[in-house]
Amino acid sequence: MPVVSSGVIRLKYAVDKIKRSLLVEGINPDAVREAGDVLDALIKDKMLELKLSDEDVAEVEIAYSLEENKVVWDKESLKITVYKPLAELEALVKEKVEEKAKEISAEVSELRGKIERVKKELSEIISRLSELEKSL
Repeated sequence: MPVVSSGVIRLKYAVDKIKRSLLVEGINPDAVREAGDVLDALIKDKMLELKLSDEDVAEVEIAYSLEENKVVWDKESLKITVYKPLAELEALVKEKVEEKAKEISAEVSELRGKIERVKKELSEIISRLSELEKSL
């Protein structure tokens, strides 16, 4: 299956760049126009999922096939490689680390509570066993 790429470009221009690449390959302009609309929807969905904006710089790659003079996208092969400034990337990583730290902290607190309950129950069991032992 051939793969087409936008090259490194702002996401808002990726579909146009891919459409131009398909036209250069000699694919029917009507088929390219239809395929462009479908690809635009696929990319928008992926952008929402990845929380990307039109202004983000990225490279879009997708495999396709030609069936009955129409471009059919391999949706599973859609790959968006995002290029972000280092400062923005560091802020994103810091945010994700802080989120994970909060989750872990909550889990640790929950586990500590469970440990305390188990200690209390064990203490009660030991106490009952002592009482039973004395009564024998």
